Amino acid sequence: MSKAILIQLIIFILFNPLQAAEQAAKIIISKDNHHNILSFETDYRYDKGSNAYKHYDFGIKIPISNTMRYSLNYRQIYQFNSKNNQWKIEKRPHLSLQKKLEYKLLTTEIRVREEFRFKTDNSYANRNRIRLMFKSNKEILKLKPFVSNEWFYDFDAEKYNKNWLSVGLSLSSLYRSNLALYYKYVSKLEGSNWSSSDSLVLKLLYKF
Repeated sequence: MSKAILIQLIIFILFNPLQAAEQAAKIIISKDNHHNILSFETDYRYDKGSNAYKHYDFGIKIPISNTMRYSLNYRQIYQFNSKNNQWKIEKRPHLSLQKKLEYKLLTTEIRVREEFRFKTDNSYANRNRIRLMFKSNKEILKLKPFVSNEWFYDFDAEKYNKNWLSVGLSLSSLYRSNLALYYKYVSKLEGSNWSSSDSLVLKLLYKF
């Protein structure tokens, strides 16, 4: 199966209206600058065809060793409030530490992120996120499967209140690029009850 057919299949699955109601497209551009990596990320999320969320993120990744690095980022988030037909803005600087473990058939990544959330109503919140990811080192039709889970802990509420489970495929043999399609299942604690939603995400990473 050619790369072109694979890409068309990914795009068709992502934008097929019979799939998950929520869809997202994420683009990450990064540049290696004297071993430090500069990055820009944009993320657009759609709910039933309407743009409900978008963010822009600028950052730098600094290596500590061959298997560990930390990141400094600034993210600006826009969430659409359908009740008053306005965008809510959140300014979110964040720090991350990531560790990679390479094995013959599998790569494991552990990431810890600390978020500092400054919201439109002048409120402030602090949140911790821990992500565990497993990536296959073996290709199947030029595709590598992966799975990850991310736990969210709200320090203000003093509880674990959100979870992201992602399962997908990545195509890494494109020119300077990595294309991935994954299914994301989100669980969120609202009051004393957990609610869930799902989405399909198309992610493009370009390095230069």
